[in-house]
Amino acid sequence: MADYKAIRIIHAIMAINPNAKVNVWDNDIDRIDWTIEYWDKTEKKDKTVTTTEISKSDILAKQKELQDQWDKDNA
Repeated sequence: MADYKAIRIIHAIMAINPNAKVNVWDNDIDRIDWTIEYWDKTEKKDKTVTTTEISKSDILAKQKELQDQWDKDNA
């Protein structure tokens, strides 16, 4: 896997889907939780949100695109 300095997996996911609710563990493409459980303070109950998965190849391609742009902007 490429070693990107500035652009993390979560940046790529959010660039593809700004409304995504995910957890990415250790910036690892193989450790993404697409279903999030949380406590809703207003309704005082547990809730679950599921984000439609994005393919690993799409995430990595977007990460490379964003990194290339970052490198160009910061050269």
